[in-house]
Amino acid sequence: MTRASCGVLVLGIATRLVDDVEILDRIVPVDRASVDRDQIRKLMRARITPAPRGVSVDWSDDRQGVCVLYIDVPAQVANCLFVVAAPVGRPGTPRTDTVAVPMREADGAH
Repeated sequence: MTRASCGVLVLGIATRLVDDVEILDRIVPVDRASVDRDQIRKLMRARITPAPRGVSVDWSDDRQGVCVLYIDVPAQVANCLFVVAAPVGRPGTPRTDTVAVPMREADGAH
């Protein structure tokens, strides 16, 4: 079975541009009380079809009180097209009759 690429989304790290390249600059701590990891997992299952498998949502080590949240998406089955509800209509209200296909380009998705 061929596998597609994997990735990690990191929340809590600021970037800056150097020669038109975005580089990591500093940690901007995320307040644990403001994040519901279970809700993030549920939203991914509800809004992405088919739901990505094996996703983990966890915190970095916060021994010094600095927290970074990461969402680890392991390799998925290749040639599987993932779709999300298109961002049409009122913000936060996905339409059920329209979908979008996220396309990866460098460090962004469109």
